[in-house]
Amino acid sequence: MDGYAGKMVFADLSAGTVTIKPTPPELKKQYLGGRGFCIRLLNEPLKEGAPAGQVWRREEMLDKYYTLRGWDMEGMPTKEKLKELGLA
Repeated sequence: MDGYAGKMVFADLSAGTVTIKPTPPELKKQYLGGRGFCIRLLNEPLKEGAPAGQVWRREEMLDKYYTLRGWDMEGMPTKEKLKELGLA
């Protein structure tokens, strides 16, 4: 029952710190095998560090990331990006 080495890593990018903590037993029981464990962590408000209380906003972040990369909203390079790379 100690998949993931029985530990969780918390990276606070704002503070530049990394903390390793044991996985709480209640989470191990609730997510036996790991299914849904990461999704839960991404959708729960953070409890510590600079972004405490915030939730990962996947769609908003992906849209910005795709735009910065020169990709469309499906994650594919735009015609302009392909031309820039000499691939079109």
